[in-house]
Amino acid sequence: MILLSLPPRHGSMRRLVQGWFMPGEVSKLDTLITDTADLLIARAAEAAQDGPVDFVSAVAVPLPLHVIADLIGIPEADRVRLAGWCDRLVQAMWHSVEEIARATGAALVIVKYFRDLLGGRFGQPSGLAARMVEDGDLTEDETIANLVFLVIAATFTTSDFMSSAARFACEDADFRAALRAEARPEAAVDESLRLHPPIKRLLRNAAEDVQIGDEVIPEGALIEFDVVKANRDASVFEEPDRFLPGRPGRKPLSFGHGLHYCAGWALGKAEASLLLARFWQRFDRIELAGDPVPKAHPFQLGYRSIPLNLR
Repeated sequence: MILLSLPPRHGSMRRLVQGWFMPGEVSKLDTLITDTADLLIARAAEAAQDGPVDFVSAVAVPLPLHVIADLIGIPEADRVRLAGWCDRLVQAMWHSVEEIARATGAALVIVKYFRDLLGGRFGQPSGLAARMVEDGDLTEDETIANLVFLVIAATFTTSDFMSSAARFACEDADFRAALRAEARPEAAVDESLRLHPPIKRLLRNAAEDVQIGDEVIPEGALIEFDVVKANRDASVFEEPDRFLPGRPGRKPLSFGHGLHYCAGWALGKAEASLLLARFWQRFDRIELAGDPVPKAHPFQLGYRSIPLNLR
């Protein structure tokens, strides 16, 4: 998959994917995003009459899931179960026997599903799936691996950020006010993304010996980058723990850096900006109804559940 590839193969994979997620292309998805957000928010408002609503399962996961599924060409009836299979893959990070067994079973099901999709079992392939097949530059295994990666990255990375932003909005009056002040509060979302990046650690291998100060990182060494600490580095960001939308200076590392900079950054920002604004503008009062349940994951920073009272 594109995440684990290096040049020159990386360029072939990224070329196929990148064009679908450029800002100009993403702007064409505004109606899809807002219509989906409004439907999910209306359902949340109806459910709130009977008690607390879980922000994660009600809106944060379904919105990006349905948008990326539309882009890829995944039938609507298959989307929720496909996301469930992908989640089993993502959770296989502690390498317990149980996790590996669940992830292996999910991987076999996912591969068969996408082979059937690309082979026309559910109808003529459309969207990005069809484009990958028509291009012919990727093998079937590469095509499937990258489609799975897109579902995982576009759904869970975005939903993790939106869940962290939702909790932050419950606690920070300035962020709440920013969400209610604009239809598309991108500066506020950017700053929340700096404070609460959905990927808290990145791993890389040194391509060659690198000297940093008196230390030499040898070629091939595994390097762990702490994104949360980097985004709050006081030598880079003035008052790093303060919410300050539109702050000048260098960009945070929430979307990565360099060759593997997130290809879907524009889509993730658009979804978060539009959904969070519409959600906070729909309700007069939004309060935590219980303790949020964080994800127990070495790399993801997000929540399994955030119960909210909506009025």
